[in-house]
Amino acid sequence: MTKLQNACITVYIVYALGAVLQFFDRTMLAGLIAITLAGFIANQNRKNVKGTVFESHLRWMNRTLWIGALVIVPLAVILTGVMIFVFTDAASFVHALLSGNPHIISSAIKKYFSGNMMRISVIAYITTALPVTWVVHRCWRGYVLAHAGKPVENVTRWF
Repeated sequence: MTKLQNACITVYIVYALGAVLQFFDRTMLAGLIAITLAGFIANQNRKNVKGTVFESHLRWMNRTLWIGALVIVPLAVILTGVMIFVFTDAASFVHALLSGNPHIISSAIKKYFSGNMMRISVIAYITTALPVTWVVHRCWRGYVLAHAGKPVENVTRWF
């Protein structure tokens, strides 16, 4: 394998690992660090891959980073919020918040989370799994092509 091929494969592995680590509460920071490291490695190698088959790989990963950060993750956060509102007793919680009474709000917060924590966790894991799956899919696709020494065709597509 060439140095450029190794760099691309490393970016794919570190990026996918970072996405998976962000799926779990205790490793979220490590995942963010891994994704940042993958972006750094990709940017450090941009000049070196100009005109090679690996140029498309770094562009593919760069698009994965920005589409994920600016589109996929915000949509997942919105979906999570909507699902939590719909599938938990959020209406009574919001009503208590609007009362303005600190004692009612404090009681409502405790009651809401104690009664809905399992639902909130399930919803959060489901909606987090969607962007993680998307990133891992893109990394796997690129990894297979990079390992074979082939460029990514149509780097502007989302899937």
